[in-house]
Amino acid sequence: MAGEGRYVLVKPDGSRLTLPPDAIVTSGDGETLQVELDRAVEANKWEEFGDEMPIPTPLVLELTVNGGSESEVSALATNVWAFARLASRLERDGRVYRTLRRARSCVAQHTPGDGTDQRLTLTLLPSESKWRSLADNTERLF
Repeated sequence: MAGEGRYVLVKPDGSRLTLPPDAIVTSGDGETLQVELDRAVEANKWEEFGDEMPIPTPLVLELTVNGGSESEVSALATNVWAFARLASRLERDGRVYRTLRRARSCVAQHTPGDGTDQRLTLTLLPSESKWRSLADNTERLF
């Protein structure tokens, strides 16, 4: 399959942006339970506090943008950020990897060396569980 293993940002209107092949999820690949272990002063013992509901953690994607000149690379990085701000889901291998509420931040850093590459770090705020079916948007079990 062409583009296998590649991440794709998708807008609500269906337009797609395939990210470079080196794009990886570096953190936030899952959910955390909203529970804290704290010391209950009155009872003098440890107790759990919170509703134990799963909350999606911010998803951090890192990728390299490259081009022929600094201005071209900057324009490409700006376009990726502009697209990410409007994206409603992240796909991989024909599956919805995460539905997105909104993009939170984009950091661009020049890659050391002779080229004009920039390393982008996108932080996306997911809205639901990780794996969903493209056909009927139901959760998939793996």
